[in-house]
Amino acid sequence: MASVTRSLDKSQSTQQVKTGHPPRSLAFDYQMMVLGAFIVLGAFLDGWAHNHGKVDDSFFTPWHGILYGGYAIAGLRLVLKHFSNVGRGYRWSRALPKGYMLSLMGVGVFGIAGVADMLWHTAFGIEENIEALLSPSHISLLIGALLIVTGPLRAAWADASPDLQSGWRALAPAILGATGVYAMLSFFMAYGYFTEDFSYLVGSRPGGWRQMIDAMGVVALLVPSILLVAHVLFLRRRWRLPFGAVTFMVCAVIALMTWFSLNSPQEFLVLIPMAIAGLIADVLLARFGLTKNVDWLRLMAFVTPFAVVILFMVFAQQLSGQQLWWKIHMWLGTPVLAGVLGFLLSFVAFPPVVPSIAD
Repeated sequence: MASVTRSLDKSQSTQQVKTGHPPRSLAFDYQMMVLGAFIVLGAFLDGWAHNHGKVDDSFFTPWHGILYGGYAIAGLRLVLKHFSNVGRGYRWSRALPKGYMLSLMGVGVFGIAGVADMLWHTAFGIEENIEALLSPSHISLLIGALLIVTGPLRAAWADASPDLQSGWRALAPAILGATGVYAMLSFFMAYGYFTEDFSYLVGSRPGGWRQMIDAMGVVALLVPSILLVAHVLFLRRRWRLPFGAVTFMVCAVIALMTWFSLNSPQEFLVLIPMAIAGLIADVLLARFGLTKNVDWLRLMAFVTPFAVVILFMVFAQQLSGQQLWWKIHMWLGTPVLAGVLGFLLSFVAFPPVVPSIAD
């Protein structure tokens, strides 16, 4: 009888230990990082097919097959991990490491949105151009994908292990997760992205309503630069990023966005000015990390979007062999505005200390 009692006590104790989440596994983070990247690449491949006339009126296309195949593999991995941990005694609601239950929810959201997308296409036809980026079913797919892709980022954010707070090995899943968000938001805002067209900058001024043409050009330069600095500030709020992180992020996303709307292989040369802008940001972040002086961070937040915009304009002029048709008021004012917006974002991420009553 005493033996049975001890056995029951041991069983209850074990169950009590497993009421929390399973411990984080860096190996699992890397697996989900790769599968998340597969989903992002699948989305861009489908977008490339839409942009280059490779899509007919059918929902069942090779491009959808790759996108949904990546989703299915990521979903299966999460489900298997969940069931495995449930079998080890963890509660259903906490059977994945911290950060991944939302990814499992994303699997459901993506699946429901996929069915809705098929019905949407059947009822209203295949979307074209900007329509595809604003379709409610596609935006629902975006939400599901972001929940899946950001699992490693949330897991890393919740982990306070001292040996996993710096370096590429520890932070790669978080950086790739944030890059996935940056890429997907860029994808869904492609209509406001400088990789789409150079004609709003160089050569002869396009015909049409001048205010609208000018506004499209300004927005196409502000959106990419502000998206970049917002993601960098978000990550730096939590970690001291390894050198090269910003360069990787901007080059990876701009490479995808360039390929997404590619007209000529020469357009990939845009990675050169983007790499320069990224390296400037990495140097300033490293300086901030060494001095702990927030002024270096605010300088980075101003200089990075400024450099992205001004260097892209120089690149567009050199690549096309044509002059900017913007006057100085616009071609100099736009990068300054981008820098000011980035500078202001730094106060959101790193606000000044609120003084106490005693101060």
